[in-house]
Amino acid sequence: MSTTHQIEVFFHNLWGSDIYDVKVEFSTSKAHVGSHSYSTECVTAGGKWGPLVRHYETGPHAAEFDYWYVEFSTSKDPS
Repeated sequence: MSTTHQIEVFFHNLWGSDIYDVKVEFSTSKAHVGSHSYSTECVTAGGKWGPLVRHYETGPHAAEFDYWYVEFSTSKDPS
């Protein structure tokens, strides 16, 4: 039996300028465990975003892999 845990993830912008349309997604290799997505319009240069809550499992029958995806833009869309 696997054990479920929870962590709080903080996203720190060390890019050197504001970043936009930030999306963080947590996924797993386990078929019945859903992904968790978080998004925000902007994280300012040197800024922090969070906490983003992530649930995960350890032990027998836990997912083999956890995947963390991060997407963002470095400029604001003028439209």
